Amino acid sequence: MVFYLWTVAVVKAMVKLVKLPVKMVTDPSGFMKWLGGLVAPVVYTILVIGLGVVARAISLALGTDGGSLIWAALILPAIPIVHAHYLARRDFKKLQKVEQFANHPSTEYADQAFKYISEWQSIVRHYAYSTLYEICENSPGKLVKYVSADVETIVTTLVDRLESEDQANMVYAATCLQFLSRDYASAFIPHVDTFKSAIKSADSDLQSCGVIVLGNVGIEQPQRQDEFIDVIEHAVTDPDSEVQRGAAIALGKLPSSRSIQLLEQLAENSDPAVRKQATRELQQLKSELA
Repeated sequence: MVFYLWTVAVVKAMVKLVKLPVKMVTDPSGFMKWLGGLVAPVVYTILVIGLGVVARAISLALGTDGGSLIWAALILPAIPIVHAHYLARRDFKKLQKVEQFANHPSTEYADQAFKYISEWQSIVRHYAYSTLYEICENSPGKLVKYVSADVETIVTTLVDRLESEDQANMVYAATCLQFLSRDYASAFIPHVDTFKSAIKSADSDLQSCGVIVLGNVGIEQPQRQDEFIDVIEHAVTDPDSEVQRGAAIALGKLPSSRSIQLLEQLAENSDPAVRKQATRELQQLKSELA
């Protein structure tokens, strides 16, 4: 069984080596990660070989047969423990690093924080999102400038994380998307259906994100404004006042008679914040259409 597993591992390694030249050209960053991933297996292989040699030498010194098998049976179970210890230390160092990002958010951490939102540890992702939020809040352009990925990749990555995150991380991701949609609406066009669905979801944070994004995309694509208003109308009658306030902001970006009608409806809302926002957007919209 051990020989079979070892053979499989060797075959997989050979396949990867064959693909190595292609990977170096097509995906340099992935190539570097691949090299980094070799460190632990190489160390473990050397460790196993070394322990096997020691075990064999001991068995020969004792003049016994099969001693190496006995020693291997004692030593090999320790390998997963050593591996787990290595992974735990690596994850702990990563957590310390990203926590520092969150405590002292700066554009110099933007690229690393963006990469950490794909980590398996929820707490690491949380600190990474928090860092991105702080950078993005006042100037989304800073995030785009200091992250090595292009804006389309940034938006796609955040959109893909929306439904797979826990509530706290999802709120951070959704808020970053709202900020980004203000200045980079064109990057959101391929994801319009996702945000239309978000408005009809049961989650208020997703709904608020959806209406703001559609309002900003509507500026970029005026020919689709009626389509977006149809969806935003669901948020106008939502029982959550934050969702209604988001709808007022979005409608203020979509100049049409229907937007005015819906804003007039929101201007009579029972929530003072909704009324104030709707009245402000209504006045501005009427002046633009005059």
